[in-house]
Amino acid sequence: MIVEETNKTIEDTNSYFDSYIDELRDTQRRVVNDLQKTKQDAQTYIANVNSEIQSLNGDVQALIKENVVQLAKMARVSIAANKLDQQMNNYQMTKIIDFVKVNPVIAIKFGDIPTVSEAQQDHVITDRSKSCLRNNEESESVVDESESPTELPDAEEHTANATGEDDAESYTTCLDTMIIKQNRIVTSYNVNRIASDGKNILYASYVQDAPDIIAYCHFNDDGRQIDEHRNWNQSQIEDLIWWDEIQKFVCITENAVYTVEYVNRTLKIILVIHGAWSYARVATNKRELFLWVDTTNRRFNGIEVYSTNFGRIRTIDFNCGQIGPYADESVSFCVTNNSIALLCVRTRHKRHKLSANFCDFEMHRLNLFRLGICTGDAEIRSDGKDRLFVTTGKQKLYIFSSMNQMRWITLEDPGECIAVLNGRRLAVGNGGHEIQVVHY
Repeated sequence: MIVEETNKTIEDTNSYFDSYIDELRDTQRRVVNDLQKTKQDAQTYIANVNSEIQSLNGDVQALIKENVVQLAKMARVSIAANKLDQQMNNYQMTKIIDFVKVNPVIAIKFGDIPTVSEAQQDHVITDRSKSCLRNNEESESVVDESESPTELPDAEEHTANATGEDDAESYTTCLDTMIIKQNRIVTSYNVNRIASDGKNILYASYVQDAPDIIAYCHFNDDGRQIDEHRNWNQSQIEDLIWWDEIQKFVCITENAVYTVEYVNRTLKIILVIHGAWSYARVATNKRELFLWVDTTNRRFNGIEVYSTNFGRIRTIDFNCGQIGPYADESVSFCVTNNSIALLCVRTRHKRHKLSANFCDFEMHRLNLFRLGICTGDAEIRSDGKDRLFVTTGKQKLYIFSSMNQMRWITLEDPGECIAVLNGRRLAVGNGGHEIQVVHY
């Protein structure tokens, strides 16, 4: 375990710094280009002012030569002179330099489980890693007592698969903490569904008594006036993702699946799959598109798998009697190259309890984590590699780095929808006009 975990951490560290360096170089190029443009704009402005001064000087010389009092011309010259004087008095240089330096904290600790002081509770990640203890040994965990705790499942629930067999291992937890950085991006519209192409954000905004809106938010465009957008004249978007393989966004409604492509500052929408569903969610891994749907006529409840040209490859039928009841409790799901992860909500005593379930591609459950109480929307997303991220409608955001490792982040505001950005960043929305950007 020591060698495996250390090598994995080194691999994650190298990947993080490679991505971080690429992001910094992109930022450097953008900043230098902006500075060059600012210089050119300033030089053009000064050249225009000099031209106006020369023109004004010519008008003054003409008045002197005419040796005749011309009140109208004198008034125009005076107004122009006062305007130039005001422009030059107001013209100044504003210089902003904020060279942010972030020193990442990366460490592995082997040994006894450390405690977490109350001073460390704000904006920390709690790392739940593997231990060598087995099912028959007592386990411990540290939880946040300020709200409903994150519950590690009982051994029976933690290891049972769809057939009820108790064939998986249960681990205790080791804890580690780190400070995280969070900032905000203001959007032009409410953010109800969200996806990212790695750099920028496409979001859906629900509107009452009018068409909904889809909008594209440029994260690095500080001078933008309004997010580029268009009316969504279809039924409401139930789920929204980015499919890297085809370089397009994919939206699902209760009637169809659409691709959305951002080209030349416009949003191009294409219908690719028809449907009639009472429940619809969408996910993708590198190779395939997964639709989790329940048809309105109840003839099919399950997952449909499609290729990159949107031809149906196969289905997973939940009505076959071999899938556990947890499938009917799903509110969100995502897919990796070797598993399906779903969020399930069960209502007990008027409280909604959230759990993360990991299944194989036949929907046999491999693992389960109980995540406590959720309010509002909950969503799960993958970075396409080994990490999954969960919002709960509250100020707790979970990070799974494998099916047996879990962390959580304390957000500044409740989080409902989530998208994964480049550079180990997450974009989190909750129906308002702001996106929280979390560096993990």
